[in-house]
Amino acid sequence: MRIILTSLDYALKILPIFISVSALYISIRNRGAAKREGKPNFRIVQNLWTQEPYFELINESNSKLDEPLNPTYIMLIPSKLFFVKKDGQRSSLMMLSPISYEVITEQVVSGITKNQIVTSKLPPCFFGKKGDRDVIRTIFPDQSSEKLKMYVETYPFLVIMSAINYKYAKKSYTDIVLSTSFNNCNLDEKDFINLCMYTKDNYMHEVSVPEDGVSIYKKAHEQVCHAVKNMQNYPLFFGGRKDGYGFVLKKINAMISPYDFLGEKFNSNCGS
Repeated sequence: MRIILTSLDYALKILPIFISVSALYISIRNRGAAKREGKPNFRIVQNLWTQEPYFELINESNSKLDEPLNPTYIMLIPSKLFFVKKDGQRSSLMMLSPISYEVITEQVVSGITKNQIVTSKLPPCFFGKKGDRDVIRTIFPDQSSEKLKMYVETYPFLVIMSAINYKYAKKSYTDIVLSTSFNNCNLDEKDFINLCMYTKDNYMHEVSVPEDGVSIYKKAHEQVCHAVKNMQNYPLFFGGRKDGYGFVLKKINAMISPYDFLGEKFNSNCGS
C-alpha cells in the first residue's frame, strides 16, 4: 500500500537520556535487528537534550534502499488536559500543537540508506528533557458544579510523523512512522490521514518560534491554557469531532501515559 506524499498537503508546511543496558539486552536487540534485515526498519530518534537539538531518521536494518530518501515530517508538541474527580479518579484528553516544518534550520542528508539517513536540526528553543520535573503544569480552579479539578501538562518533546516512501529490491513501499521521545511505532493509512486532518483543522494553534529565546514548549503551554479557558471555541483541538479523528489522539495519549479519557488502561502500541 503506497500513500502519495501529497496527503501531507493536508497538514501545515531529549537528547534522549541514554541508560546503561546489560549484555543480555544488547544481545536480544542485535538478534532482533538481524531478523529485520530482510526489510528496512525506520525510526525517528529525537535528540533534544542539547543546545543544538535535532532529530534523525534512522534505518536500523542492514538492508540498503535502492535510492536515498527525501522525507517530510509533521511535528507537534503534546499536551494533556487532566480531569480529577473527588474520589481521585483521573482521566485525560490529548492535544497536539502544530509546529511549522519551516522551523527546521538545516537538513543533513548522509547519502547512505542505512543507519543515520537524514538529520534535521532545530533552533535552541527546542531544548528539552523528558523527566517529570521538566513537564510544564498549570492547575485550574475547582469546577464548582462537579468539584472537578483540572490541570494541563505540556511535555518538552515532539510528536513527529512521517510517511516514508522508499524503494527496496526494485519495489515501492510506504512506512508511516510516529515518534515520541519514548518510543516509535508504525501507523496505518487511516491514522495517518486522521492526524493530517487534525493538524489541518487546528492550524490556528500552531506554535511559532519565540523571538525572545523562551522555550517553545512554554509558549505552546500558554497557548494550550488559553484554549482550555475558552474550550467552547475550540472543540476540534480537543478531538471534538464526529469520528474523533479515528481515535488517533487516544493512541498517542497512550504512548505518553497509559490512561485515556475514559480512565482505563490502554495498549500503548499505536500500531494495534
